[in-house]
Amino acid sequence: MGNTIKLKKYSDVIEEYIAAGIITPGMLLKFNSDGEVLATNSTEAMPLFALEDELQGKGIADDYAIADPVQVWVPYRGDQVFAWLSGASVVAGDFLQSAGDGSLEKYAQTLSAATLDVLCLDVAGFSLTADTSGAAGNGISITIAEGAVTAGAETVGVTGTDIVVTIEAATSTIAQIVTALNAESDVTDIVTIAAIGTQSGVSEAVVKTQLAGGEDEATTQLLIIGQALVAADPDGETIRVMARMV
Repeated sequence: MGNTIKLKKYSDVIEEYIAAGIITPGMLLKFNSDGEVLATNSTEAMPLFALEDELQGKGIADDYAIADPVQVWVPYRGDQVFAWLSGASVVAGDFLQSAGDGSLEKYAQTLSAATLDVLCLDVAGFSLTADTSGAAGNGISITIAEGAVTAGAETVGVTGTDIVVTIEAATSTIAQIVTALNAESDVTDIVTIAAIGTQSGVSEAVVKTQLAGGEDEATTQLLIIGQALVAADPDGETIRVMARMV
């Protein structure tokens, strides 16, 4: 099992291209502008793997030199490849993407955190950033309302992901609001607060406003190459891993 790159094949699309760099069998490849192959340097890649040069009696440990003809396999869904793995450890079933160096790595979804700049005055206030990245953070909201409270003793209520701060009209400062927010664990469990501008100014009321900009990355075939068949831990190195194409 460990002496060939093609562990299991349902398709057998093998082509020959010239090496534009040193290539080790099992590397994930890409084409350059001259139609030659080299280790891919992008996280977006198609399944294109260097095979061992069995036509010359060589094994998976024998590199191709620059300008050598490379046996290139285009595996299909379900085919199993003895590829290279780097980065974080994986368990069976983890999705794999290109690591950008010819190896695979554990697929990591890229998420953007939702944020909101709350300007209690023209150029001063505070920002809120969702602690959990992704589109779900867009559901967090904040309201600053005037009520029967004393400056320095502002109240904060949280219902689900709706934050309501009650302030003393024309008296509560931005700094006092930020202090009240940071003192409420139900707030700091979902957002991080940072000051904007001078904090000594007196705050105005702010209507209910939701955070925005949180995004989930779409899972695309260009990112996910395969799936780990076994647990493996590179531990800072690059190791072989059994992977199924998806």
